[in-house]
Formats: sequence, C-alpha cells, structure tokens
Amino acid sequence: MMAKGIAERELRYVYVGNVPGEAGSDTFCPDCKAKVIERDGFRSRVLGVKDGKCTRCGAELNIVGV
Repeated sequence: MMAKGIAERELRYVYVGNVPGEAGSDTFCPDCKAKVIERDGFRSRVLGVKDGKCTRCGAELNIVGV
C-alpha cells in the first residue's frame, strides 16, 4: 500500500494487484473519484465508463478494453 501511495503521486490509474483481500484493487476516476472498475480476484467489472468517459463527471478516462 505504501508503493500505491507513492505511485499515485505520478500516475493517474494505480491499483494493487495479486493481493487477495487487500483494499486498493479498484480503479477510480482521477477527477471525481467514482469507482469505474471493480476487481475481485481474477474478476473485474466495469461500473462507470461509457464511450471512454466517466459516467459520473464526464472526464476522459483513456482506459482501453472497456
């Protein structure tokens, strides 16, 4: 989690992976902080992305594969 905090100072999308049960595995909109991708183990679910934008605030997310 310390590494996540450091990475968040420089990168827009940071999440913790391969750590079961650890908080910080989801992806949030960098502008409004809405959860846009939820991860649980090997499963992921897109929650707040439509046409490459955050469904809450409209920020351009530049997330590929959704």
